[in-house]
Amino acid sequence: MKIGKRLEEFDIYWFEEPLPPDDLNGMREVKERVRVSLAAGERLYNRYEYRQFFDLNCADYIQPDISARGRHFRNAVARSGGGQTACLENHFSESADGKNRH
Repeated sequence: MKIGKRLEEFDIYWFEEPLPPDDLNGMREVKERVRVSLAAGERLYNRYEYRQFFDLNCADYIQPDISARGRHFRNAVARSGGGQTACLENHFSESADGKNRH
């Protein structure tokens, strides 16, 4: 929470993954208390995890890691409700040459 509050004074686009992916209630609390957009979701692995993420309104930008799971996974995430509560942004953890860039 402290880092998010300090980031408010800067003109950043989003604060990425402020908490571990399994702390959905904590993520929602950060989103409610910090005036910086949150981005998360690269470490969620199935549409059911995303559904819960959407239902709790945990982030402003959802980032499925399509380099690890593919475009079809991204489309499944979108169909599970991502567009209703957040913007859907692709996350790439590897470059075209297979090297981790994260």
